[in-house]
Amino acid sequence: MEKIRELAHHVKSATEEQTTGSRQISNTVSDVSHQAEEIARSTALQKEKSRQIVIAAEEIKKIAQNTVDISGKMSSAIESLEVIIKSLLIEIQRFKV
Repeated sequence: MEKIRELAHHVKSATEEQTTGSRQISNTVSDVSHQAEEIARSTALQKEKSRQIVIAAEEIKKIAQNTVDISGKMSSAIESLEVIIKSLLIEIQRFKV
């Protein structure tokens, strides 16, 4: 009878240890799951921010190209004005004579 009690006590102890171990494993799995979800959320947020940066960079590129185009047009307009001014100066000189 004593052996049965001792065996029952060992079974009880082993069952309690397994239950404790199972709870620890379950808690760890839950923690890992939460961390994985957080990583997924962070990755999605980072992806969205990266997309916004790409869009902003494209807009900056467009603005830079527009600035180059406008600068070229202004340069051409200045050259045309220089020609007109030279012609006007020549005409003014003709009237002075």
